[in-house]
Amino acid sequence: MSFEKLMKLSIIWSVFIIFQASKALGDSPNIGGGYHDESNTVFAKQYLWLEAPENFPVQNSTGRFSSYRKTPGITYLHRLSPDWLVGLSLSFKSLRKQPEDREFAFASTANIAQYVIRLYHPFYLLVGGKWLYMLPLQHARFPLVKDPEYEIEFGAAVTSSLIYRPSPKWFFSFRIDRWRGTKTNRFHGFETAIGIARAL
Repeated sequence: MSFEKLMKLSIIWSVFIIFQASKALGDSPNIGGGYHDESNTVFAKQYLWLEAPENFPVQNSTGRFSSYRKTPGITYLHRLSPDWLVGLSLSFKSLRKQPEDREFAFASTANIAQYVIRLYHPFYLLVGGKWLYMLPLQHARFPLVKDPEYEIEFGAAVTSSLIYRPSPKWFFSFRIDRWRGTKTNRFHGFETAIGIARAL
């Protein structure tokens, strides 16, 4: 199955899950605990989240790759309940391939689920997981040029984000992910990113 078909399936599946979960939770405002009054809900219903991620290889990837450069990333976030956010992200993972000393990248889409933890207003912590679909590329830019040495990779990640939310319409973030490929054991990394989000 091509990456384009996987992207479409991922987006369709994400929209379906968000719609079904929103419908199921719509009549159950107390699910998830925490804030029961909608007027006290910490986050808005939807956000567009822009980030600048940078990746650092670890474990089996350290001998073949090194960190290269920051790349753009965009995420759609949807609030399922006062304590849960889900989303769909599109981004690049840019690395330097050794010993060829050239760029290698993944174009990735991710399904995201995150739990909201209040630290001390206006600071919050998001913790959760991601399911990744990754296309190997020769560089992290358009047009996409597939790297013939590698196949499409599936992956998973544990994610955490420190959020500064000055108002319900905006938040600023610092995120750390620990991700790895699951189809093979060749790709492991940490991803850090700074970002800003605006309510839709």
